[in-house]
Amino acid sequence: MPSGSGATELLMRVRLGMTPSLSQTGQRGTNPVASHRNDGNKVDASVLARVPPEIVRALVRKYFSVFQPHYPLIDADALRRHVEVVGSSLGWPLQQHESHDSEINRLVVPSHHFLIAYLVLAIALTVDTIDAVHETRCMSLSTSLFTEGVAHLNSLSTCPSDITWVQAILLATLYATIVPRSANVWVLSGVAMRTCVELGLHRELPTGIMASHGPDDKETRRLVFWTAYCIDRSICSSLQRPLTTLDATIDTQLPKDSASEAFLGSIEYHQLLSEMTQIHFQAEPLPQQFDWDGWLTDMERRLRQWHLQRRSDTKSIESPDFALSRGLMILHRPSPRVPRPSEASLLMSFEAACTAACAYREQIASGSLRRLWISAHYTLEAAMVVLFCLRHGCNSIRTKFAPHKILDMTKLLTVNFVMIADQGWPEASAYAGIYERLLGTLLEPVLSPSALSCFSPAQDAELLRLLYPSPARLEKLRLGHNIQQAEGDWPLDSDIWDTSWQLFDFESLAEPTFDQETELFNTSQWILSDNTGALDLESAFMTYDPHENF
Repeated sequence: MPSGSGATELLMRVRLGMTPSLSQTGQRGTNPVASHRNDGNKVDASVLARVPPEIVRALVRKYFSVFQPHYPLIDADALRRHVEVVGSSLGWPLQQHESHDSEINRLVVPSHHFLIAYLVLAIALTVDTIDAVHETRCMSLSTSLFTEGVAHLNSLSTCPSDITWVQAILLATLYATIVPRSANVWVLSGVAMRTCVELGLHRELPTGIMASHGPDDKETRRLVFWTAYCIDRSICSSLQRPLTTLDATIDTQLPKDSASEAFLGSIEYHQLLSEMTQIHFQAEPLPQQFDWDGWLTDMERRLRQWHLQRRSDTKSIESPDFALSRGLMILHRPSPRVPRPSEASLLMSFEAACTAACAYREQIASGSLRRLWISAHYTLEAAMVVLFCLRHGCNSIRTKFAPHKILDMTKLLTVNFVMIADQGWPEASAYAGIYERLLGTLLEPVLSPSALSCFSPAQDAELLRLLYPSPARLEKLRLGHNIQQAEGDWPLDSDIWDTSWQLFDFESLAEPTFDQETELFNTSQWILSDNTGALDLESAFMTYDPHENF
């Protein structure tokens, strides 16, 4: 981390980002099990200390199986070192006869090792929990680990390397996209990308300096930067906010040997997304060889070419079909540069937005990953584009699609909002109500051709405010800013420690059996890159109602 006043400013920005992605209208309750004390220079590690090391190992393997191909922030050796230091500090392994009936109090010195380990474990616990019997307990433990881990962030004044600091910020950003109440996605992603730029990760090192860096160090710099780049582009495009750094300033090479094909494809897609965002929303000049229509044609060709190359990639975190549809929607949508697109563009944007909503509905329903912030903002973005297209391009839409088809297509977005709300972010349902209210007026001339449009000036103004969220209305970007927040979203029930961890099936995740006489995580035994199945917690949580806290 930078030293001196720069370090203080950066830490303050990160701490600002640790506020939720919505305004809280009430004081959150304090759960005695999940309370986190600070005793002088030490912080509480009671929650983590109760998790058996074989469970930790399984969760780390799950993280590497699910997240590492898409967000290659940290390599296996580095994470292994972090977890080994944590295990040594906590005195792992826990004795099998140790009682979980009494509270375990562990105070540890703040450490970047703990911070990274906490964030990885908190993220891994959210995988494969959607509609699962054990959903609430997994999320309770996840949020408690995250909160306990943040104490290390608040207490750290230095970090052993700049890269480690950026990794921690990006991990916190990823967690915030999963649990939006935990931190502010917009602030954290901006801090991460600006820190990358301040550290020069966006530029290739000069030859003289590069010679002093090993190949692993250079590759790590590239992996961390391009991960931050993809996260930044995804978030900025969904909010129509300025990109943190322009592509013209970036000359660092793509990762070479350690990046998955899915990650390389993601970089290529976000480069296309970046160009569209800069031209639509940041007044970037068109390439010299194109006028507007020529640029639209060329960009559409490039999007379809990318899709043709990547459509068979089933390991992408977002399906290539969804990515193509969203790209076409953004390409042809209204923007400050083109406030009123052509009829052809409005028709294309409408169809692409509805197609993206259909593809994303399948991901929300069947995917193993919670990404509530991303899902909600993608859905809000598409919903506002659909409304604008119906408002100003109704004739061409009605010519191509029958009324019942238009009704089916537009209702997909309502379904997506409700599904996101059901998965743990109920504030999204407020936007379902706003969308339905505006949609009802716009559907009248669609369902009854003789009806006249009665969309009022006030409704036009409301639609534009949602279509173009400005910096002055940043609060509006936090979905659910006016919703009363429940006290304790996923409280950590003390009964969770009565669970017999032996009931968990870890044969496919934690082999071989933990051996107290061997190294905590033996390199030859703990292969993080192995594909693993879903974490089977159902047998332990079979009597728990996953919806009792909603």
